[in-house]
Amino acid sequence: MQYTDFKTVLNSSSYKVGARRAHRIQTTLNGGFEHTRISEIDFKNFKRDAVACVGNKDAKMLINKQLNKCDIIPGYFFEYKCNEQELSANFCADEVARINYKEFGDVISFDGTFRMNKHAMIFVPFLVVDNHKASVVVGSALISGETIENFTWVLKAFLKCHEKQPIFVIMDQCSAMKQAIALVFTEAMHRLCMWHIIKKVPSKVSVALNQDHVFNKVINKLVWNIHIGPVEFERRWHEMIDQYNLGGDLWFTDLYDIRHSWITAFYKDTSMSGLIKTTSRSESSNSYINIYESFWFDLVQFLNNYDVAIEKQRYKQSMHETVTRTTYPKFVTPLCLESHASSIYSRSVFFDIQKEIKKVVWFYVIETVKCRDNLKAFVISHKTKKSSDNITWEHNLDKFMVDIEKEVPYEDPSQQKLDAIRDHLGVSIPDEVDILPPSGIRNKGCGTGKRLAFSGVDTLCAVYDVLLNYQGAL
Repeated sequence: MQYTDFKTVLNSSSYKVGARRAHRIQTTLNGGFEHTRISEIDFKNFKRDAVACVGNKDAKMLINKQLNKCDIIPGYFFEYKCNEQELSANFCADEVARINYKEFGDVISFDGTFRMNKHAMIFVPFLVVDNHKASVVVGSALISGETIENFTWVLKAFLKCHEKQPIFVIMDQCSAMKQAIALVFTEAMHRLCMWHIIKKVPSKVSVALNQDHVFNKVINKLVWNIHIGPVEFERRWHEMIDQYNLGGDLWFTDLYDIRHSWITAFYKDTSMSGLIKTTSRSESSNSYINIYESFWFDLVQFLNNYDVAIEKQRYKQSMHETVTRTTYPKFVTPLCLESHASSIYSRSVFFDIQKEIKKVVWFYVIETVKCRDNLKAFVISHKTKKSSDNITWEHNLDKFMVDIEKEVPYEDPSQQKLDAIRDHLGVSIPDEVDILPPSGIRNKGCGTGKRLAFSGVDTLCAVYDVLLNYQGAL
């Protein structure tokens, strides 16, 4: 094996491609087995040797690698903690992560995940939402266990790195994490993950109630509602409890007691509180990073693969920036407001604003049409006036409506749907059809088609007739 072969095995493992599959890919790229001088066993043996080479030195190698990063990467921050000689916690963040936190760090979310390295250390990424509504990592930690001591140390390292506390912290119901946040982030509001709470509902109610679609809609519309305040929420909550006889359920009672920690209605008047409601972004990031991870990886390989995942994440962020700076969106109205919004917001945010602008414009058009009908009715009802006055009224009214239609052109939704289908198919949809697709085709293997379908009473009658015929034959 040569250096390029070694790199093929190592780089493939970074993307969860095993030695056997890596060899098949390399064989295909070489043009077949006759052009491949290295066997599959050679690839597997080298991967085994690479793992054995690190052995129990990976924690030390991890620290040394991070020390090297501090020397060559400006703004790179990391700290670690050992329990006697064993690594128990590690935190790191580079300059880009620190800049992202400075710009978007009002609300952070973090959640731990397991089995991302062979030592089963828990990986804890800290996430924020950038101006493209995308999740970005602003720091990450490895801890040996979900203890108050470990979480407290990590949060202090996070605070030392970023030098300011967040406004909001979204977390799950981990008791150790909750106590550590209260000790370190004393100025931040702590909010429980709504998704983690709601997903427990099926296991807390009866089977009949769990299968009641109306109940599921009621509770979801209540807890996720961003348009009601605390008083309205409490009133609807008690109505729901009474309606479904949940007054004696301790779990629902406990949820109501901590409603200030998770219900949206209690955060609607707080700036930025609606940015993140759940830790699902953290879990999604964990899954995303896990694409490049495997539980047998040592800590050094884990760090390498983590860097690959972050590089991909930042590449997408740069693409979002490029699209925002170099393209122009399609406007749905001629309003200056829409044009101005496109110049100051990123594309993903602008599209949300555009939807709201469109709603307002259509509401304005509808109200204008109502106004026109009322004005015409008013003109007709005042026939005692001179006919010339009526003609002038109607002329001015029609001119006004023409101006409105020029300002806000009407787009038929059904026509838009047909246009989209036509563009996708690459052919127009004919109004008249004189050629039809074949019917009644039955090929081999599709059955005899003689089986009859019965339901209910018909089935019982058919079975009864068969039994009578059988009995008569006997």
